[in-house]
Amino acid sequence: MDALILASGIGSRMGDKYKTKPKCLLKIYKNLTILDLVLRQLNKINKINKIYIVVGFQKKKIFYYLKKYKKKEINYIINDYYFSKGNYYSALLAEKYINDSFIMLDADIILPRYTVIKLLNNKKQ
Repeated sequence: MDALILASGIGSRMGDKYKTKPKCLLKIYKNLTILDLVLRQLNKINKINKIYIVVGFQKKKIFYYLKKYKKKEINYIINDYYFSKGNYYSALLAEKYINDSFIMLDADIILPRYTVIKLLNNKKQ
């Protein structure tokens, strides 16, 4: 199973403070960003083979921030049309990379701890 994280949006509803910074890089807990928390959950799941992150807005800031993670852990997909197209377009860009089952997450949504683990370990189809 692969993981797809959508992180290309401009965060227009966040106001002026985030016009120069992606929402996913908002620090919220012990100096960790929302994206850190998402990646930490995914890294605890043995079923995850590859992690793909769709980036667009301020992508260089995301690249720079995620340098601390091993390169093999993260595969980037570029959405050059992030300003005019939404999350569904970002998800479609991953179609040529993901050939197996996958879980899709938004990089700017804070999930309760262990939510992804509980979801993937659920025996129900």
